[in-house]
Amino acid sequence: MPLHKLNDTPISLKQFYVCAQENAATSVVVHIGLVNEEQHSVEYGHCIAWSHVAPPFRQVDSQEVHAVGWLSSLSESERETVQLFIVRHAEEVSNIRKEKQYVIFPSRTERSMDCPYCRFSCAGFVVEAYRKIDIVLLDETMLPEQSFASLCSYYPSLREYGPKMRASLGLDGNGPWRVVLPGYVLNAFNRTDDEIRQKPFQPKKEYCFLS
Repeated sequence: MPLHKLNDTPISLKQFYVCAQENAATSVVVHIGLVNEEQHSVEYGHCIAWSHVAPPFRQVDSQEVHAVGWLSSLSESERETVQLFIVRHAEEVSNIRKEKQYVIFPSRTERSMDCPYCRFSCAGFVVEAYRKIDIVLLDETMLPEQSFASLCSYYPSLREYGPKMRASLGLDGNGPWRVVLPGYVLNAFNRTDDEIRQKPFQPKKEYCFLS
């Protein structure tokens, strides 16, 4: 299965593998992005080049990697399409303040008169990159509901935000919300290539963890 928790055995990573970080104490997947360029001799905790929404969006950024998921059959044409998406998004948000680039719910927003650029969570950015090559990673109609308290376990800084700041991230009111969590996206790759391409993954709450 194309999902791998790194260890002390080095492996190579191809461009646009999905890279992830976990909370080592809980195994919750706390952040994901895309491998920006091919990497060799990578072990758990090594720093590699990511493209990700931190925030802000960073087209190339050195980050630790703890796990990876991938699609073995990703073609050169598909890689070029993902690369173009990354470059265009970098251009689109280059002059946007970092807090304006990020959203939690929904995980990605479309351009509008009020906001003429797309906003993403880290998970939404990866989902959208694969959507550009006609791969729907998740069945978002089946997302588990999350209370504010449960979201704080994935986003600890939420506890420090007031209602206005939370609303700017899409978390109006008291919830619950059906949020695309990083672990759901990573675990979507714990399937065969055919399954990834043909059927969106149906996440359960336990899939917020690294399998």
